[in-house]
Amino acid sequence: MGTKVGGGGPPGNLVVLNQQTDLHLSALELQELEQTMRTIRRYLGYETYDLSLFLINDVDMTNYNQQTRGIQAPTDILSFPSLRAVKPGTLEQPQFAYPQYYDLGEILMDVPYIMRVCRDDEQEQEQGPSDPETTKANVSNQEESQSTLPKATPPPPPPSPPDKSKVVDLVKVGTSQSDDNDNKANDNDNDDEDYLYYDDRGVSAAMAKVFDPKLRLHMLLVHGMLHLVGYDHETDDDYKLMVRQEEKLLKYLGLPTAQNPPSNNTILM
Repeated sequence: MGTKVGGGGPPGNLVVLNQQTDLHLSALELQELEQTMRTIRRYLGYETYDLSLFLINDVDMTNYNQQTRGIQAPTDILSFPSLRAVKPGTLEQPQFAYPQYYDLGEILMDVPYIMRVCRDDEQEQEQGPSDPETTKANVSNQEESQSTLPKATPPPPPPSPPDKSKVVDLVKVGTSQSDDNDNKANDNDNDDEDYLYYDDRGVSAAMAKVFDPKLRLHMLLVHGMLHLVGYDHETDDDYKLMVRQEEKLLKYLGLPTAQNPPSNNTILM
């Protein structure tokens, strides 16, 4: 269990649970994801807090997305912070001074969704830039197809302290959003587009040229964990602050950035 920041306690627990079978991930690759989580957590100053990552499939993500955001479709990543942020990068102190309350939260990643986006991005890279209106139409068609995914009983909820205050994901990251309130769990706006529109900064821009889904999992951790500590992209200022921090973290981890695309897909810790 976690302990108070700066209290000299041991590192918090890290959980990586692979609940999907579409992408084979060896024990070593799961350990590498855990190491990325550990490194980001230390960088953010919350080394003694617990953190969980769940790798799931389309059906399970669709259920979670429906339950938390009212959207009957999968998305790439959802972050569930356990604590409210005083400001980006600084969390409030837990209400109770018990180890189980020192928890950053949980991250869910839809692995087959990420795999599809990798294939789509690689195909787009090979074909060259497309007309924006055509791209938007293709996205709309794909979302309509995704909305017909069969319902299923969701997996057991991730273990966590109560009071999940916010749900955030990578919806349209890379664009300045003044209407991105669909990231909040109690918003039922079905007009959001869970596809990545790339800008020239941050995680989404860096991923535009990364077609290995295993590498993208590490890059998405950067985005998801920043959400857990209060970074967001609801306004222009929020967006600029978040992408600056994303790029610092990508460089710190040795991951590709938009300015330095992957050469050998090597992860350096």
